[in-house]
Amino acid sequence: SGLALLLLATLASAATPSRPNIIFILCDDLGVNDLHCYGRNDHRTPHLDQLARQGMRFTSAYTAQPICSPSRAAINTGKTPGRLHLTAHLPGRADAPTQMLLHPKINLQLPLGEHTLAEYLRDAGYATAAIGKWHLGGDGFGPGEHGYQTVQTAGPNTPPSATEGSKAEFALTALAEQFITANRSRPFFLYLAHHNPHIPYKATPERTARHAGAFEPVYAAVIETLDEAVGRLLKHVDTLGLAEQTLVIFTSDNGGLHVPEGAHPRVTHNAPFRAGKGYLYEGGLRIPLLVRWPGRVAAGQVVDTPVLNTDWLPTLLELAGSPAEPVDGR
Repeated sequence: SGLALLLLATLASAATPSRPNIIFILCDDLGVNDLHCYGRNDHRTPHLDQLARQGMRFTSAYTAQPICSPSRAAINTGKTPGRLHLTAHLPGRADAPTQMLLHPKINLQLPLGEHTLAEYLRDAGYATAAIGKWHLGGDGFGPGEHGYQTVQTAGPNTPPSATEGSKAEFALTALAEQFITANRSRPFFLYLAHHNPHIPYKATPERTARHAGAFEPVYAAVIETLDEAVGRLLKHVDTLGLAEQTLVIFTSDNGGLHVPEGAHPRVTHNAPFRAGKGYLYEGGLRIPLLVRWPGRVAAGQVVDTPVLNTDWLPTLLELAGSPAEPVDGR
């Protein structure tokens, strides 16, 4: 079943607002078992665990492709990466004698002719914002050209401190808070794309020491800063009295990085699932997915039904009362 059917089937009896605010929080390389609420006992994620308790936790959520740019293209268009001819991270990778197959020719950006989620919602009267990572094209093909009226960036890397992580998560959260505050009296769509926990990453010695027993202590500390940033944003929504008007989605673009890369001899693991980012095994394709909508989506649900991130465009447009043209998502 599509995401819309699952969400609509669980709506409480209270009258559902015709146009909810939408906050879509997308993480970068966050693995399916990187959160404590998914069984990761060596990671601390109290705010995300609370988010799971307040709404739905999906155990069989999948990405359209286990790598960055194609997954983000699927979210923004509701189409499969193959249909978009965008099947590798941008700008792609050159062929090499060691590979068994040639890379297909790809679009080096999300084509401007594609109708995006932000364009649909903008035309329906929503204020739209893209804050953080884009990775779907450079000059002339950025989020501003694809329907996002407010575009803000920070990072991807920042010096970790008592007030900031190493992936600009708190700076991005501050920008998101400003957008929400400025648009609290009208429907808004916030696409908040964190750089966390993509390599390279660092953490303060104090944070790292608190996670000395983790699989990778610095990575565990970075997950903690992500958790705190999300907790801060949700508190801001609640303080403004917007919780019951706001659908919050928290997910990842692909599975966690399970192999050594760069200066990181180990990053994370996706056990019990095989492999990770870039691989077509479950560890690369399964992603965390949490959904909160107080008073509309009943709390404490665990959903095993498989869903795909291509489904988000038609689902969100149905909930916003703004039907889309036919796409691949359901």
